[in-house]
Amino acid sequence: MRTLASMAASLLLFGASPALAQGLGLDLSGDAPENSTETEAAQAPAQPPPASAEELARQQAGRPDDGVERAVTQDDRVKAVQRKHFLKRNRLEVVPSFAISLNDAFYSKVGGGIAANWHFADSLALSLHYEKFGIAQTDNVRIAKRELKSLLLSSKLDWTAGADMVWTPIYGKLAWGNTIVAYDLFLLSGVGVAWSQTSGSPVDDGAHPAVDIGIGQRFAMFDFMAFEFWVKQLLYADRPQDRQISEIQKVLTLNVGLSFWLPGSFTYENP
Repeated sequence: MRTLASMAASLLLFGASPALAQGLGLDLSGDAPENSTETEAAQAPAQPPPASAEELARQQAGRPDDGVERAVTQDDRVKAVQRKHFLKRNRLEVVPSFAISLNDAFYSKVGGGIAANWHFADSLALSLHYEKFGIAQTDNVRIAKRELKSLLLSSKLDWTAGADMVWTPIYGKLAWGNTIVAYDLFLLSGVGVAWSQTSGSPVDDGAHPAVDIGIGQRFAMFDFMAFEFWVKQLLYADRPQDRQISEIQKVLTLNVGLSFWLPGSFTYENP
């Protein structure tokens, strides 16, 4: 009987031990997969942040980061800086043009000229030019002589020639229908000579030193041809009507021309 009572007490104590352990806040089950997973995640090294938006997209999509995928992505990018549509470097530009004066109310100067421009770079060129003018008298001359009894002192410009440096600081392109037209804005300045009615006999002053400055616009319609217009201020010293004192003569002209390029095409150089 005493042996049976001892066995019964042992069974009751063994059955009550889990409940007692739970009451004391202990977990003796030994099954803790969730806690072990959290521990492993906390102990795992942190991954570095993605280096680019493409790498982040690959991580989210689960795509492998292989060399083929990277090459295709880089080739498909749109480049922010694109090639120029029209190149001028190491090309000769020949420009026949028409010119008319804008600042003489009495004697309009109408003529034409030609220029040869060698482009050292896309933004810099040396220009050699020659312009021939004819004088057209306006109705203001008759009115001034008849009504005002005025003596009009005017320099009769015959021709001018010189050398200019041409700088192109601005360029771009625009769409004209289904055609891309390249354009640029250029500045020019240089020195030369002017020949007027006092340069030859009977005065024989010879050629007058001159300077010029201007601004213009170029539109390249084809690789071999462009349309240009520019405004140029010519300054030279002359003594109209054989006066004793020379005066600075100012001739402002509007010039319009077509430029032809040699060679007629260009190629891009690989960097």
